[in-house]
Amino acid sequence: MEILLILNDGPSDVGRSEAALQLAAALLRAEGAVVRVYLSNDAVRLATVAVADARAERSGSGITGLVNAGALVAVSDSALRERRIPSSDLVIGAEPAALSTLAAWCLGSDRLMVF
Repeated sequence: MEILLILNDGPSDVGRSEAALQLAAALLRAEGAVVRVYLSNDAVRLATVAVADARAERSGSGITGLVNAGALVAVSDSALRERRIPSSDLVIGAEPAALSTLAAWCLGSDRLMVF
């Protein structure tokens, strides 16, 4: 089963992104699950090295853990530009992606969840 999670909230918002990351980690443990995560709006900050390192120290989870577990992680290139975040600030495995990537992932997914 192919599952797509779209995250919009930044790391300091009300917790939806934290819940989404925990769900993604749980889904990756399910046999046969393909998990894709698309970070949009302020959620792009979750994939920056500084935020990812801080989260990993606190909770042991985050984008790096998802990538290491096999998730595909795309980061909105337009949201990165709007926030002046260079792609070199992203953790290894999180790739800048255009809206066309999100569209293709939506069409290829069995389940879609938006946080």
